Amino acid sequence: AGWRIDTSRRLLGEDQPTLIFHHGGSQAGAAAFLMLVPKYEVAVAVVSNSGTRAARSAVQEAAYDLVRRAVASKQIHSSQ
Repeated sequence: AGWRIDTSRRLLGEDQPTLIFHHGGSQAGAAAFLMLVPKYEVAVAVVSNSGTRAARSAVQEAAYDLVRRAVASKQIHSSQ
C-alpha cells in the first residue's frame, strides 16, 4: 500500500493530533514498521524475524510506544 501520511490522534491522544509518516508490512519470515514524526524530529524503525500477523501488529505497536517514549523524553529535556 505504500507510505501513509496521517494526522494521528492515536499517537499522543485525542487532544494532540500529530502529523506522522509511516510504512509497514510483512513477508515470509519478517515484519517491519517505520514511523517519522517531523514535529518532534523522531524516526523509529522496528523489525521482527517473524512474518506472522501477530508480528506485524507487534512491530507497529512497538513503534508507537517507542515514539511516545522519545517524544516524552524530548519534552522533559526541552523544559529543563
